[in-house]
Amino acid sequence: MTRKLDVNQARVVFDAMVGEAYRKLNKYIITNHGKKKAVLMSFKEYEALLESMEIFSEDRAAVLR
Repeated sequence: MTRKLDVNQARVVFDAMVGEAYRKLNKYIITNHGKKKAVLMSFKEYEALLESMEIFSEDRAAVLR
């Protein structure tokens, strides 16, 4: 589940957000004055995203050769 929160709301519930990101793999988009500024997600999902990006980059480089 992805939820959008203003930075002031996020400050109040930060500890709970971290726990839910870790346990339930929830994601949070943090906004400031209505503009998207940051994302909070589990480290496990972050690592998987980086790995996927690396694999995609390698595959794309192989195609372009």
